[in-house]
Parts: sequence; structure tokens; C-alpha cells
Amino acid sequence: MKDKYELTQEQNVFLAMKVLVTSIYNSAKLEGLNITFPDTQTILDGVNVPTMHLDDINCILNLRDAWNFVLSDVSQRLTIDYICKVNSYVS
Repeated sequence: MKDKYELTQEQNVFLAMKVLVTSIYNSAKLEGLNITFPDTQTILDGVNVPTMHLDDINCILNLRDAWNFVLSDVSQRLTIDYICKVNSYVS
């Protein structure tokens, strides 16, 4: 399959980091969390949101940690061990 945008690996990581909050927010919504985008941004900025449950805050932080793990070394091969490691961050 031809890469129609022809971005380098560094450019792809840059774009992923640029939309990181949106990705975490969308993942949280898929997990069933009742959270707003500004609350997600606030949590990721390290500020507590007093109206949110601690479990929901932890879910956001776990998603952040999983994304950081994936983006820290995008050259790793996709293996079952790698997928299990990402899952351990999320759960």
C-alpha cells in the first residue's frame, strides 16, 4: 500500500502528539466515561476535576500512559507481548 501522504516517522509522531488529547478523550468516551473534552484537558494538565470520580480520572491517566508508551518507541514490532504491555497500561 502506497503512503499517499508520504510523512516521515517523526512527522507521524508529531501529528499523533498534536491530537493526543482528542485521542484520549475519544478513547475515554468509548470506555463509557461521562467526561467532557475540557475536563480531559484539565486532567492531562495535572489539575484535579472535583466533579469526577477517581476511577474516571485514573482511566484518563492510564490512557495517557498507554499513548506515551506507544509513542515513546514507534519502531517496536507489533507482537503479542507488546500488545499485552499496552493493555497493562490501559487496565
